[in-house]
Formats: sequence, structure tokens, C-alpha cells
Amino acid sequence: MSLVLQVLTINDELKDFELLFQLWQQVNQTDLEVVFDFSGCSFLRQNAVAFIGGLARLIESQGRKVSFK
Repeated sequence: MSLVLQVLTINDELKDFELLFQLWQQVNQTDLEVVFDFSGCSFLRQNAVAFIGGLARLIESQGRKVSFK
């Protein structure tokens, strides 16, 4: 079983940072494998790329599996 996170288009508006924080909250509420699903994403700003990359490393450091779709 895994947690699938839908990653939408993310720019640099306040609402976009709130979306990133929501991803972090979902990750911290489970111990499942995490799948980042980019099928609904048409663009990511560099802040989002860095944040999601850091989140993926955090998940891996906890001994969990991460994958990208």
C-alpha cells in the first residue's frame, strides 16, 4: 500500500507554498511508501522542485520507499 500525492502546477504564490506544506503534512501523517504523481502538473518553479526533492530525501532517510509517476 502507498500514499499517492497529486502534485499540481506550482508557482511562487502564497497558495502554492500552502500546497507544498500540505504535501509535507500528508507525508508526516503516514509511514507508507510515497508516490509523487505529476500527471496533473504542467509546471514547477524551482522552489517546488527543491522542496519536493528534500521531501523525497526525508522520506528515504526514514527508511521508506519513494517513487515518481
